[in-house]
Amino acid sequence: MSRARPITCFGRPAPQVTSVPLIWTPNAVGFGGGGRCRDCGDRGFSLEFPVFTPAGQAAWIYDKFQSKTDNAGLAEDALSRDEILDAISLYWFTNSAASSARIYWENRGSSMAGPRLTLPVAVTVFPRDIPRLPRSWIEDTYPNLIHYGEAEKGGHFPAFEQPEILVNEIRAGLRSLRS
Repeated sequence: MSRARPITCFGRPAPQVTSVPLIWTPNAVGFGGGGRCRDCGDRGFSLEFPVFTPAGQAAWIYDKFQSKTDNAGLAEDALSRDEILDAISLYWFTNSAASSARIYWENRGSSMAGPRLTLPVAVTVFPRDIPRLPRSWIEDTYPNLIHYGEAEKGGHFPAFEQPEILVNEIRAGLRSLRS
């Protein structure tokens, strides 16, 4: 039985801009060198304190939707206000804001890229994901890449923003494994 693990921070040094496709440069600037990975890895659980109030936690989570969704200026362009409030409420009522950052704290000194995998891997790149990785990096890390897709829209939260696109990409990725 194999286990899948989503990779949210690739953990590679930035390449020379001249040697990377232009898709890397706009999002690399927005990525800011690590974003939440850096925040939670550097500050650890000190970020837990501002989210001890409903308003503080709501602002923190809204900021993540604002900066990491495929929107035209407002998080509400990508997600409805009810969806945003549902997500904020879920974190608050389950007391899980700090534990959601734990993976970044635990991996602060290492790369989250993981090992070079030889098993079949399917990847879909969403245009407003942060970071948006060059295909060459993906192919280098996953030599048995069985599917590479580029979604027309979506950001860092594809299951939330574009569930139909994500499901179709998962199906496309698994299709070649059926026999």
